[in-house]
Amino acid sequence: MKISEQKESDIMTYIFIAVGLLLALLFTYLIKFKKGNENQENIIQGEDKKEDLNCKDIDQLASIIANNKIIPNKRIKEKRLMNKLNKDYKNIIKNYEMLKENEKTQKNLTGAAEWLLDNIYVIEKEYETIKYNIPKDYCRYFPIVENKICDRNLRVYYMTKTFVDYFDNSVNKDNIEDFLISYESYNHLSMAELWSFPLMLRMVLIESISKDSSIINKIYNERKKADIIIDKLILAYTEDRLKDYLEILKHKDIPYSDTFINKLVKSVKDNGLDQEEIYLWIEDKYGVSKENIGLISRRESIEEANLNSFMENAITSLKNIESKDWKCTFEKISYVEKTLSKDPLHVYTSMDFSSRDYYRHELEKIARKVKVEESQVVDKVLELSEKSNLQLKEVKDKEIYKCHVGYYIIDQGSRELKEYFINKNSAMNKLSSFLEMNKFTLYISFIISMIAISQYLILYNFRLKDLDIKIYKYVLGFMVLIIPLSEIVISIFHWIIVKYTPPKFVPKIEFKESIPKEYKTMVVIPTLINNETRGTDLIKDLEVYYLASRMEGICFGVLGDFKDSKTKEEPEDNIIVETMLKEIKKLNKKYSKGEDIFYFFNRYRQYNEKEDAFIGWERKRGKLMEFNYLLRGDENTSYDVISGDISTLQEIKYVITLDADTKLPMGTAKGLIGAMAHVLKDRKSTRLNSSHLYDL
Repeated sequence: MKISEQKESDIMTYIFIAVGLLLALLFTYLIKFKKGNENQENIIQGEDKKEDLNCKDIDQLASIIANNKIIPNKRIKEKRLMNKLNKDYKNIIKNYEMLKENEKTQKNLTGAAEWLLDNIYVIEKEYETIKYNIPKDYCRYFPIVENKICDRNLRVYYMTKTFVDYFDNSVNKDNIEDFLISYESYNHLSMAELWSFPLMLRMVLIESISKDSSIINKIYNERKKADIIIDKLILAYTEDRLKDYLEILKHKDIPYSDTFINKLVKSVKDNGLDQEEIYLWIEDKYGVSKENIGLISRRESIEEANLNSFMENAITSLKNIESKDWKCTFEKISYVEKTLSKDPLHVYTSMDFSSRDYYRHELEKIARKVKVEESQVVDKVLELSEKSNLQLKEVKDKEIYKCHVGYYIIDQGSRELKEYFINKNSAMNKLSSFLEMNKFTLYISFIISMIAISQYLILYNFRLKDLDIKIYKYVLGFMVLIIPLSEIVISIFHWIIVKYTPPKFVPKIEFKESIPKEYKTMVVIPTLINNETRGTDLIKDLEVYYLASRMEGICFGVLGDFKDSKTKEEPEDNIIVETMLKEIKKLNKKYSKGEDIFYFFNRYRQYNEKEDAFIGWERKRGKLMEFNYLLRGDENTSYDVISGDISTLQEIKYVITLDADTKLPMGTAKGLIGAMAHVLKDRKSTRLNSSHLYDL
């Protein structure tokens, strides 16, 4: 009994100790959390503080900012930024609503108030833009710096705040670019920081507008307070008790402000109350003599003019940022972009924006993975490319793609790049390399393993209930289950791959004005033409595709077959051919300037024993095969109707085929040609001989 009581006592002791430790840990966490919140607030606030940099010019400003110390292994959550933004926006809306009410009672609005009232829609729009473009973990990789305003701050936020303060809210394309170019000469911003720069500018400007809107409302409140007192002074004066009322005012707590004194004195003069007693009361209560009132009035006018200027500049700057094409500025400023543009093969600069942007994003991911600066990674990419270029420049090597910077960013060369920065003998790197090099083997192994496990589970469950166990039944069951289980496993596995694996991006060359002769392309529609109406519909479609891909170097054609028949020719065949040739001629007359753009090809019927009918040889596949032979110069094809001179078509390198019910969206043809013209195409797609068929 005593032993049992002793055990219960020990257990209770342990429970009390555990609870005490939990409470201590919870208390420590709450203290730390509270302190962290205070620090986080300190990171992004301090809007009333301005760092006095005393800079002679923008270059010196950039130099001072670039010298701020970066704090390693620190981050600020985007939630903190958004809380500050939401607070500023709500304050603006609150002050806007109050000004709307004041507008009804006060006729003389300040210029700053009018700017706010007339442009609230601009602020609302920019606020929504910021919210939309700041996703989760937006600030995760942004560097944190120390500065005089607060202990810690996002470098890009501190930059924009200092920049906006330096120019008194006046932001435009020229001073933004001058500032960033100067900063890049001392330090390199990450690509994420550069892309976020216009967002941070918006945030800082909204913060400034919030502060100014509060000042505007304070001005109106002070004027309203002065109006109340002046009304009572007028009433006291008319009732001949002015001295008594001034005596009462001496004992009231009425805070001083330049706005209040200026408005009071102006109203006194406007209402004919220019009494010495009032000036004595002002001097006695606020220490402002009659002689100094003019100085206060001038000071108030200057402050109001500055406020008007700040508000005007802030709203105009928001409009300037909205109208600015930041893509051009980014590519003009970014060190990564400038370095990649030195591509030894000069391919990078000829790519379209989405392809260049894809390269930059992949390089950014590599930099984060190996935990080094983007500038170091891009320098190494260029070094590897130039090294390959020196080795291959005298020989037209099949591996010329290794001289392209993209090979070391999105292709097999990225492994070599990563191994330079991290220990290639580390377990994680070995595992990553193994998985990369054995994708197909792992794919097949996984499918076989899952099929085997599924079969084992099914057969084992059947065996538990089987009273008459015979080997042949399980062998037969094993064989029967292979096909359905493989279908199920492969379908599920493919669904998972499609669901959670992003598609591979194919980089493209950008053709702005025309397709070069070496990439000349033809868009064709292989189809059956049953009647005249069908033929004219095809011609209309062809014209639409041309207008969507209007560019020198792309031509268009219809590859036609007659409908199946019991005879080699039918009466309406000639009518269909004449209609198609006439419509093609119209299109060429309408759009061509010399060389034909539109073509019509048609084949005669051939007897097919299996079908017991006259049909176009091999149908759609045959049309495309014979068209390829025709482009190579073979005259022995079943195409007996050919519009125009096709000698120039032997220069065709690529053929884009469209089904009759398929559309060709604007720019798609140019994009496909650009993908095939890229130096990495043989690394990303199947190699095809002579003509290349894209079946959409």
